[in-house]
Amino acid sequence: MTRNVSTRLREQIYSPISAADAHAVVREFLDFIDDAANDPADDVDGDDAYSELDVFDDVDLGVDASLPADPSGDAKALARFPACRSTFTLDYDGRVADKRPFIALQKLVIARAGDAVVWSGEGGERPPAKGAKIITLEAFVADREKNVGPRWRTITPLGEEEEPVRKPVKTRAAKPGELEALAVHKRLSSIIEGRDPLAREALRKRLEGATAEVRAYAAALMENGATPDAAIAQDLDRTAREVAESREALHALLSKIR
Repeated sequence: MTRNVSTRLREQIYSPISAADAHAVVREFLDFIDDAANDPADDVDGDDAYSELDVFDDVDLGVDASLPADPSGDAKALARFPACRSTFTLDYDGRVADKRPFIALQKLVIARAGDAVVWSGEGGERPPAKGAKIITLEAFVADREKNVGPRWRTITPLGEEEEPVRKPVKTRAAKPGELEALAVHKRLSSIIEGRDPLAREALRKRLEGATAEVRAYAAALMENGATPDAAIAQDLDRTAREVAESREALHALLSKIR
């Protein structure tokens, strides 16, 4: 529906929740307004200095007892309608339709309404006429998301904390030998720093019988951590292939220690 900013609009959300539960949602809304009025840090929406409380001056949320007689709509909406027990009535000026606080209020009602159906139209005192067209709450949400755009997904229901925006973690591809060195380092350090003296003694004896290159690689690994082959090769003044051979020999040595 095209929204004229000067038009008073109405949405009626017919919900299967009880009237008492529906009134509790209205109280959530009113409590939020009271808290916002007492908060000196009045949140401003957008760049037009239109604050939360200014937005809510143009909004009325209530629980209405009226239901449309013999509504029309698709099969899914009509199948849900007989289970409806309460009606949220949301009246508002068209100019607030895309404001963050109003969207947050809509999402609060949507989150509480359950498997509801919705009628939308211009505001007024009269309930929807006989034959009013209803749609499922999911269809209503899809329409709002289409009209509002990507902002719809980023706005949380009224009263909920905004999710902090997390910067993407930059990752890089592992360098040659780096992942293999990680596995060897983990096993080597678990023996050296572990509680099993027999395993440490077995490691000592096996390293004594290994080549000087393997012992040098093990020492470099414990000093520098899981390091790519090229970096250790530079430290030991050896080729990357020679380092890889020492790494594989050390891995075989460690696998024999239980």
